[in-house]
Amino acid sequence: MKDFLEELKINFDHLEKSVSSRPGSYFGLEQEALLTDVSDYFNIFSHFNHITSYVEFGSAYGHGPLIFSRLYPSAQSIGIEFEEVRFKTATTLKNNFKIPNCEFILDDLAITKIPAADLYFLYFPTGPILDRILFELSQMIHKFNLVVVESHSDLIPRLEKETWLTEAFEIPLVSPRHYSKAKVYASGGLKLSSYFDFSFKEKYFMIRDSDHSIWIGDSLGLEWHSKDSLTLLNPPYTIHENQIQALVEFSSLNSSIQHLIKLRTVGEVKIESQQKHFQGFIRKIYIDPHLIIELSSGQRIKYEDLSKIDLI
Repeated sequence: MKDFLEELKINFDHLEKSVSSRPGSYFGLEQEALLTDVSDYFNIFSHFNHITSYVEFGSAYGHGPLIFSRLYPSAQSIGIEFEEVRFKTATTLKNNFKIPNCEFILDDLAITKIPAADLYFLYFPTGPILDRILFELSQMIHKFNLVVVESHSDLIPRLEKETWLTEAFEIPLVSPRHYSKAKVYASGGLKLSSYFDFSFKEKYFMIRDSDHSIWIGDSLGLEWHSKDSLTLLNPPYTIHENQIQALVEFSSLNSSIQHLIKLRTVGEVKIESQQKHFQGFIRKIYIDPHLIIELSSGQRIKYEDLSKIDLI
């Protein structure tokens, strides 16, 4: 096993130079921040010698699945990673060690089919990708355990909102983290619908302001902020859960609102209205009591007064 651990060592800084800067790659992190410590993997896996299958979300250079498969040759492990250099390195290590019960999948967690397993591992920040993972896991009909290592001090509070998960026990960690222990959850509780079920889908919230006017916000990209507060991606705005009055489909909106929503997500606009000119990004689209555009400058223009609106 000592030789195995020596061979797991990688030239992290060199490999990370080939990692993209796209959202979700976590490019630029130190090795200690990106990767789970090998000692922690061993300690965590020692609590699950009865497990027959393991899946790691964002498996990076494959240390977790490789160690699990080496410890339990009769079990199966899968690592899912969407950065090619990390995936290729993990695959090379697997082939070098000739570990047949380990598999790596190059795919995006926003869309990939999540395999069934007895044990899942999360070292992940909050956001729509996490919401999608948790939603898919909540639909699994079999019982399983979920091991969670806190990444940015808000993952565990976020998981407390998942009614179908029950905290089972904790495992002390060697590496310094925001929370010093890995939490183990058991599935099987009642799944209640929440706004997080829509953060990875194109739906639209009807949101009430303090003056009782209603504006529309995208559910796609929604992130939990704190307590009962949520942050929208479009428009970039923090709201309280009790402001949401309804959830609607794009197809149910009239053509004028659909057009404004499309413009809001594309870029800056130039507006002509009663011999006046405005420029900025569309932020709020008020739909009640009147259809009104609010720009990033704070200016509001009634839709009925528009003579022209174009992308810049």
